[in-house]
Amino acid sequence: MSDKNDRYVVFIGEACMDEYYETNRWGQMGDKMMLVPQGSLVGGMVPNAGGVMAGYGHQTYLIDAQSDSPVCRHIKEEIRKSGMNVDYVMLDEQMADPKCIIVTQEGERVVCVVDTKRAPRIITPRHQQLLNGATYIYTIIRTLQQIENAPAVLDEAKANGCKLFLDVEGLVEEDNDLTYITRANTLSFNDQGFDAFRKQQSKEECLQTLFGYGVEVVVITLGADGCEVHTPEKSYRVAGIPTKPIDTTGAGDTFNASFVYRMLHDYPLDDCARFANAAAARAITVFGPRGGICDLSTIEQLVKEHYGRV
Repeated sequence: MSDKNDRYVVFIGEACMDEYYETNRWGQMGDKMMLVPQGSLVGGMVPNAGGVMAGYGHQTYLIDAQSDSPVCRHIKEEIRKSGMNVDYVMLDEQMADPKCIIVTQEGERVVCVVDTKRAPRIITPRHQQLLNGATYIYTIIRTLQQIENAPAVLDEAKANGCKLFLDVEGLVEEDNDLTYITRANTLSFNDQGFDAFRKQQSKEECLQTLFGYGVEVVVITLGADGCEVHTPEKSYRVAGIPTKPIDTTGAGDTFNASFVYRMLHDYPLDDCARFANAAAARAITVFGPRGGICDLSTIEQLVKEHYGRV
């Protein structure tokens, strides 16, 4: 396949500290749960994905906003160590240290996102120039909603040839913003999120609606069962790789980054799905939100072992 490493991807999203706790029983409202601290690790959906792609050797940039606190300096340095360029991270001295609380039980987890109030993000001409030269922008809708004039920012980048990949949180109503859905080239949902997003429409009706907006690819992840990939012309279902999970945090981010990486290198979509399935299966065997970060050859070997080809 062609070498596209000179074509970079910009990841727009919030990094944070993930505080891990383990429980042997998930309670109901009014209950008490015993939590055992498991430590804190750098996380954040979008930077997790960016680290995965950087691990494959592709050029990646992070646009985020952080204060200059010791915690944020640590976050930024860890992201830099993963291979991402952090020179476009903005300074927001008023922002509290960002964090999530992750409670695990037998390999599965609940993620509690602590709402850190942020001032509106302003994309400077320097940032816009970076976006205009990117092959893909990878982000989530919640982040775009925090950016001043985000639709115009995206439209300018797309007019310069950049494509938009959105990781859609379909279970959260405000994240299903058609302002951004209709601008996307590729959308990724998990199966529960897609079912919530489509509401009363059938799967087929919802897909046709999305393709009518101009969306080119819709990916639906199915956990251990693999994924579906849909285009206006064709649909694929690719089986997953059975894996006993240690920590599922970051599996979706790993899948998405791996799928985009393979698309960047001109692989067929069913191959992109196999590669992404293998990367996600490996990621859940590693504790921590950035367990998906590894070198390219590791995932290629997994694909060969489980699917019989690279």
